[in-house]
Parts: sequence; structure tokens; C-alpha cells
Amino acid sequence: MPLQILNYVARSIVLIVGIMILCGYIAPPNFDFSYRILFGTMVTMFGIFRLVNYYMRNKKLQLSDEDDNE
Repeated sequence: MPLQILNYVARSIVLIVGIMILCGYIAPPNFDFSYRILFGTMVTMFGIFRLVNYYMRNKKLQLSDEDDNE
């Protein structure tokens, strides 16, 4: 269970960094606006993908473990 929490935290950090780039908190001051939006969107989408992928993988493993136990 602690490893699952650590995985969710690590994957959520990617999502938070993407949102912070979109808002302009992390991007350097001379970073072009369109590139900041593009990069922030890509990092945010990647973070969402990682979270959903990990959740679905865990759910699939739990279902297969339940089927094996029956």
C-alpha cells in the first residue's frame, strides 16, 4: 500500500508541474507564450495519462487476483 501511495504522488507531481507551467509559475520569463501553453498542455496530458494508466493497471491486477483466488 505505501508503494501505491508513492506512485500516485509521483504521478500527480507530473500533473501539477504541467498545470504550473500552464499558469506560468515555472516557465522562464523569456519563454514564448505559445510554447509555454503547448509544453504545459503536453505535460498535463502526460500526467493525466500516467495516473489513469496506473489506476487501470492496478484495477486489472486486483480483478485478476480475485479471479485466481476463487
